[in-house]
Formats: sequence, structure tokens, C-alpha cells
Amino acid sequence: MGEKGVNMNNPLAPGIIDNTPDRELVEVIRDQIRRSKEAKFAIGYFFLSGFSLVKEDFPDDHESLPFLKIVMGNETTYPTKEELVAGYSLREAFKQRMIEDLQKRDLNEEQIKRLRDLKDFIANNIIDVRLFDKSRLHAKLYVFLTNPEERYSSPGLAVVGSSNFTAEGITKNKELNVLLTSREEVLYLNQWFDDLWDEAVEFREDLLKVIDISGVLPESPYPKVGELIDPQTLFKYLVYRWTEGRVLNLIEKDILMEFQLVGVINAINILNYYNGAILADSVGLGKSFMAGAIIQEFLNGKHPYWLPKGKEYPAVMLILPPSIISQWEDLLVGRADERTLARLERGERVKINTEFFFRDNFKRMVKFHQY
Repeated sequence: MGEKGVNMNNPLAPGIIDNTPDRELVEVIRDQIRRSKEAKFAIGYFFLSGFSLVKEDFPDDHESLPFLKIVMGNETTYPTKEELVAGYSLREAFKQRMIEDLQKRDLNEEQIKRLRDLKDFIANNIIDVRLFDKSRLHAKLYVFLTNPEERYSSPGLAVVGSSNFTAEGITKNKELNVLLTSREEVLYLNQWFDDLWDEAVEFREDLLKVIDISGVLPESPYPKVGELIDPQTLFKYLVYRWTEGRVLNLIEKDILMEFQLVGVINAINILNYYNGAILADSVGLGKSFMAGAIIQEFLNGKHPYWLPKGKEYPAVMLILPPSIISQWEDLLVGRADERTLARLERGERVKINTEFFFRDNFKRMVKFHQY
């Protein structure tokens, strides 16, 4: 960078910053931050996870505090209609989405270090942050004052363009920014920022809480929590936990009585946990129907963890006394003549008209063994 940060490596339009090689905005920011006495950023949004400056980028001494003022807008955080109905303010929506952004990213050690530096900067009032909530702030402005008291020449440099203060916006995205160095332009933009600063609301303490509550810093006293969920999803989760997962969409639940359905759900839950279950209801309460429902759940592949090791397909063995074989045939596949049974033996798909469990395309033969 040359005088006032103009890139002398690019003799053709050196004041154009578009993130191509030798024209990255991050290099302009770092170069100007080091030599400035004050800096002021107005940006559409600001992701904490993308903070790209470290302590070494800042001057060692600061003549006045805050050294860097940031006004951020609501470009990506304006509450939806549903959030407004739920009582969300822009401030709360902004905080929640910043927390979610931090938590959903797998921050590396360098990013954690930068976030820790940012927290220290804010806590020590080196950086102050305000939120503009009057309307959408779409402007992107970076003002660097190297000599704020200068009376004749330019007091510094300003960057106006498309780049937000994010890792992508100042390094990778296809952006277009212009460096302005004339006295009149820098003074005007500096006053424009000061007016915006006066309109914005304090957000410094909120930002410190966001960093802490997110739980992403190892020293944070708060655990890392998940995203907010809507009341309907929360209700479903609580019901699922309350019933210990016994809420299943059984294929043939219309065949079963209510108490039988509860028994099947309980048996499936026990099977999933212990790899075995015993149906031991009294005589006449439909244990065969309950067992038939469990067999169908198994053979239809709805519970992959039941598949024995080394087996390509699930299979069921029924050990029955001869007197009830026909009863089970009727229960599972309906009354079938010898021709239909022969087709089943050959593994053919057979459509059976019955009101019992395997009334549609029969996937595989259930073998009956007499003992």
C-alpha cells in the first residue's frame, strides 16, 4: 500500500478494491487501522464468526476511546411477521441469530482467538458497537482518520462499496469498493457516519452477552445450546420424551384395539432396547394379533437395527403346535390355496385379498415349522 493506502501495485485504477489479487479489502483495513487515530465502520450486517482482525492489527496506543466505532444494520436480521407476532424485537432477533451463527460453525483455533480478541476489544471500549434499527442499513462505509484535526488536507481515507465486514466480504466475495481520499469526501462521509451513530442504539453490552451465551469460547461459563425451536416442535419433543418414544406410525394400527396398539408399541420399544420381548397377556386378549403387527414391522424393514448380522433380508421363524398353523396362516397371509402357496414358496410376489396383515404385495415367505 502506498500513500493513504492506495495500492501502488496496481497502477491501473489503484483505488478500486474488488478482492482480486492485490486488491483485497482486508489488506486496506489492516493497513489503515494500524496508522489511524480513529476508525468508523457502517455495515449492513456483522457476523462475529467472521471477525478478521487481531490485536496485532491495531495500534499499540489509542488517543481516544472508542478507537473503532461500528454501526451495524439489520440486512439479514429483520424480524419476520411471525417473529413480530411472537413479540420479537429487532434487537432480540439480531442477538439470537448471532448466537445461532456462532454455534452452527465449527470454529478453528484461529477464529476462536479472533473472537476472544474481539471480546477484549469491546470489554475495554477499544471497539464500540451500535445497532441501527430505524430502517434497513444497506450502506457499507469504512472511514479511517489518520489526522482528525487536519485543517487543510484530507484527514484520512474512506472506503465506500459493497463489502460487509465479514470474512467473505473483505477477502473472497466478488465485491466492488472505491477508495476516497479527497478532503471534502472524507469530511462528508465522516459527518454522515457521526449522524448515523447518533441515531443508532447501544449494542455493546448485548454483544458481550452474545459471545458469552453462545458458549463457543472454552472459558465461557455457559454451555453451548442449540437453536430456538417453535412451540409445535417443542410440544412434539416433550410428548416423545414423556412417552419414552412410544409414538410410532404402525402400518396396520387400524386392525388393533387401543390396548393392543399400546402393547405393540411397548414391545417394539423393549425390542429396540433389549433385543427381545415377551408378550404375556391373558388368554383371549389378542397376543397373536400383537405378534403379527410386530412381525410386519420387522419384515417391512422399518427397524433396521433388528436385522441380524450377515443377513441380507430379515426373516421370521414361527415355532407353532400343528393345531394353530392354519390360524397363523389366516392371520398373516389369509386363506391361500395350494397354487398360491406354491407361488409363495417360489418367492413370487402374490397379492392376497385379506383384511389381515400381509394383504398387499407379500415380500417374502414366512415358513411354518412343526414341532
